[in-house]
Amino acid sequence: MGSEYFLERRELGLINIGGQGTVTIDGAGYELGTRDGLYIGMGAKDIAFTSMDGNNPAKFYFNSAPAHQSYPTKRITLASVIDNYHFTILIEGRNMAEKLHQRETSCNSTTDDHN
Repeated sequence: MGSEYFLERRELGLINIGGQGTVTIDGAGYELGTRDGLYIGMGAKDIAFTSMDGNNPAKFYFNSAPAHQSYPTKRITLASVIDNYHFTILIEGRNMAEKLHQRETSCNSTTDDHN
């Protein structure tokens, strides 16, 4: 592996595709529901995965990549992603409505000038 521990020069992102679970990183626990995610920055040494319910175990799908800078660990909930998505749609919808209104106004003023 060429390093003392897995994330010495790597970062990791994961998504829980199973039941409720916990990821413990260097002593700090992060509870993850179904479809919640976690970013773990370079330098984390001790990582442990546990399930809250053995009958419905957590299933952590993860990917790691080389890293050149450390960023803090961040939990990302499905609810926050959905809220951000809806906020983006709302803002984009408002911008589109403003553009349509401006276009309509300029078309109407042009039409009114010729009557």
